[in-house]
Amino acid sequence: MILSGHMRHRLLWWLSAASVASLALVGVQAQGGLTPAMVWTVSDASGSTAHLIGSIHALTPDVYPLPTAMDDAFSASKVLVEEILLDEAEDPAAAMKMLKKAALPQGMTLQQLVSESQYAQVNQRAGALGIPMPMVRQLKPWMTAIMLSAATLGKAGFDPAQGIDRHFFDRAKAKGMPVRALESFDFQIDRLDGLSMDDQVTLLAEMVSEADVMVRDVRRLVALWRAGDAEGLAAVLRPSMASMPGLEERLLTERNRDWVPHIERCVREREGCLVVVGAAHLVGHDSVVSLLQARGLTVRQHGVAASAPAAP
Repeated sequence: MILSGHMRHRLLWWLSAASVASLALVGVQAQGGLTPAMVWTVSDASGSTAHLIGSIHALTPDVYPLPTAMDDAFSASKVLVEEILLDEAEDPAAAMKMLKKAALPQGMTLQQLVSESQYAQVNQRAGALGIPMPMVRQLKPWMTAIMLSAATLGKAGFDPAQGIDRHFFDRAKAKGMPVRALESFDFQIDRLDGLSMDDQVTLLAEMVSEADVMVRDVRRLVALWRAGDAEGLAAVLRPSMASMPGLEERLLTERNRDWVPHIERCVREREGCLVVVGAAHLVGHDSVVSLLQARGLTVRQHGVAASAPAAP
């Protein structure tokens, strides 16, 4: 099946930015014999630093052990900062709250929101994954897209328990390292639930139409991530989001802007933070990296030649 570039890019961006199965980074050429890694050092003029790691939220066990640069960043840090507190997200009460928000209003069904052919694709995909269609019929499109994409990737061996954020969260807990969150689980769900119905339907339609190539494309992204090829990842993940500006603004750009003051404070106040976020937040225009640079901080990727400083 031949897919449009716009559709594939948008689906992969969605998987990477929505914190359901996130990916990405920024890379160029290795320098000084170092291998590029998905790690950045953020520093101010005084030399105070923090570290950034781009997370993939669901991975296969073969990505471990991680690059030494990631372990070094963890060892050098005093506080772990992630998008959310993972134990909060895993509370059964949180799951019930999410399902309540994801339910369609009384009297409305998914079938009323999508075309006949799209509904048939959803039915077929849910059946292949063992997901009961009577439950799917009552869910909003954003939740259906998440459920089907997560199940598709899970069937291929991509496990949230192997994700980069989970890996460092567990290590921090075992070490007694403080863990902070940039936002709450409820906030993340509200970002998704607040998408326009048109954007939700588009995401679901693209997910089911591209399900057969999703696993292949995610494996490609993981290979780029492991190689430290940030430019390759940026080229795949970001270029077509301009066609859905509402989605990009709500799931990516607004959150990047909200996070940057917290990360800057980590640096300025010498808190020794390791910040682990979905890697789509670290690439392209208006990324966390570019916004930090615009605030006068120096941001360097491990193993990558320094770029010209951003204009203040």
